[in-house]
Amino acid sequence: MAAGLPMRPARVGNNRTESEHGPNMIKKIPVSKLVPGMNVAKMRSAWKAVPHLYTTAGPIESAEQVQEILGQGYTEVFIEVEGPEHETDRPRPREDTAQGLAKAVAEAKRIYDLSLHTAKTILRNAKRGDRLDYETPKMVVENVINLATNSPDTLLLLLKLSQYDDYTYTHCVNVMSLAVVLGRQWGINDGDLERLGIAGLLHDIGKTRLPAMVLNKRGPLEPEEFEVIKRHPLDGYLLLSKQKCFPSDILTAVAEHHERHNGTGYPNGISGDSICMFAKILSLCDVYDALTSIRPYKGPVSPYEALRIMYGMRERHFKTKEMERFIKCLGVFPAGSLVRLNSGHYAVVCKTNSDDPLHPKVCVCMDKKMRPVMPTVTDLSTALTAGGERFSVVDSLNPLEHSLDLPSLLGLGHGFVLQGST
Repeated sequence: MAAGLPMRPARVGNNRTESEHGPNMIKKIPVSKLVPGMNVAKMRSAWKAVPHLYTTAGPIESAEQVQEILGQGYTEVFIEVEGPEHETDRPRPREDTAQGLAKAVAEAKRIYDLSLHTAKTILRNAKRGDRLDYETPKMVVENVINLATNSPDTLLLLLKLSQYDDYTYTHCVNVMSLAVVLGRQWGINDGDLERLGIAGLLHDIGKTRLPAMVLNKRGPLEPEEFEVIKRHPLDGYLLLSKQKCFPSDILTAVAEHHERHNGTGYPNGISGDSICMFAKILSLCDVYDALTSIRPYKGPVSPYEALRIMYGMRERHFKTKEMERFIKCLGVFPAGSLVRLNSGHYAVVCKTNSDDPLHPKVCVCMDKKMRPVMPTVTDLSTALTAGGERFSVVDSLNPLEHSLDLPSLLGLGHGFVLQGST
């Protein structure tokens, strides 16, 4: 062997190294594709002489670690992946592909980003006292209605995947989006659906009249601070009324979206069917998004847990029938839910199944040890294990409790941040 040249690394056949890495298969990927949870394979010493190949074995703990490896000049790395002998019970694709899912989410994100930018403009204009118009929110809602009609689950999936900094703006867009999906599923006609969406987008516009120190407080509100917060539905009603361009059903929905079925809400303490239908829908969407979003003073719960909490509020906050219709619309495991399958694998729900709620369409993204695997879109209503048994969802998890970056696991890229959120 020529002096100064490294020994040739052991041959890799069928993506399997002849080294000490153990029974798992390995795969060479760009360092830029590393995500937290992946495990760098242990290689023979000869591999360490290969230029730009990162060979320090062990788990990848954080995105910062990936950036540090890139900064050291490494471009490639071998990672451990499940071998065929470990994957007999992994759900296989039937119809869609992860690439198709990524494309659909990217298009939904484009519409959402535009909506978020518009929401910021409207709320900032309102805060300055500028005149508002009807056409601007109308155009936003029309785009969301088209998306909610053609791909409601993709829209719901996006709402739970996106990371953002400013709850005030994203909450308005999320409530609008949820309301439009719910309204479409409930059979509301296009004209009413448009006005429902606008009411959702503007439901918290009264908060532009509140002191920022109360609105953005990181911690529980004092009783007197909560009394200030309770002004925003009426403030929003009065602000929009002065514009002389918003229909009365939008104004009423904005005024009543914090009223409760049992009369304990505000500002007027009305109850039951005295509350307008638009406000009832906004109330459901408002609470659901608040529970599942990162807020200044509280972390999110999983979509499944949010529905469980809300179901416990029936006949107090919500009418039982309407709460049940809301759950039927979103599914027991709503799109965007991180779930564990009976095979032990982990997946993200990408399309619900109203006829068979425990067998939605999912994107499998982690193995039984929560290690990333190639994203695979699978319809659990048709997929079978090697033993001929059906796959099903057995548990729902909160990804933040496991420090998981779902967009990266689904192949959507690191830091899947909405453009309008900065």
